[in-house]
Amino acid sequence: MTKKEIYSNDLKNWNVKRGASTHSLYLIGEHASPPKFRRNNSSNHLNIFILCGPTASGKSYLGHELAKAYNGEIINIDSMQVYKEIPIITASPPKSYKTEVTYHLYNFLSITEDFSVIKYLKLATEKIKEITGRGKLPILIGGTGLYINSLVFGYNNIPDIMEDLRKEVRELHSKIGNIELWNKLEKLDPLAASKINQNDTQRLIRAYEVFMQTGKSIFSFQTLLKEQILSDFNFKIIFFKS
Repeated sequence: MTKKEIYSNDLKNWNVKRGASTHSLYLIGEHASPPKFRRNNSSNHLNIFILCGPTASGKSYLGHELAKAYNGEIINIDSMQVYKEIPIITASPPKSYKTEVTYHLYNFLSITEDFSVIKYLKLATEKIKEITGRGKLPILIGGTGLYINSLVFGYNNIPDIMEDLRKEVRELHSKIGNIELWNKLEKLDPLAASKINQNDTQRLIRAYEVFMQTGKSIFSFQTLLKEQILSDFNFKIIFFKS
């Protein structure tokens, strides 16, 4: 049997709750494998599998086998595999796989086209809802940490701070210190001031510069962020260490 076929169930399990959802992480080493999940069609619509890790770690093979066993469809979560021009470099799924399982968001975009994490999240969310709407299991495979983190925990869509303003705020802080800067923040953004300790320099400066740039509390962006999360789903994350 090959290395990919001798997986066992010796896994380290990690869980985190967000609202009604529970997300789990399974770490897979050189001779380890995913847990044995029971087939349960009535609850499949609540689960999303994410298989991530380095190239040639076995995640594509495992994802394909999971999709066949659990009535799943696969969604790409790798920033390079979206492009048409580089399927070989990024080890895109072979044609034989695509005859057995439905694959989404692979090699559909020209490398000359603009693409971002926000655009990816929109497409991936649509695919996830389409797949679960058909009563099937979404399985995401890839290695782009920003895409994975943004899908599970949401994306921070705060605009970039202009360099001149960033420099100005840091110079102001160096002159007046934490307490006075916190007092200024409290007048401008009471919500942020109530949540940020006066001694937390980094968060204090960040909240102040965000308000000066946007006229909005940094926590208003975080509220919008939470609304974008797929809160009705449990993410089962399988990470391949090698």
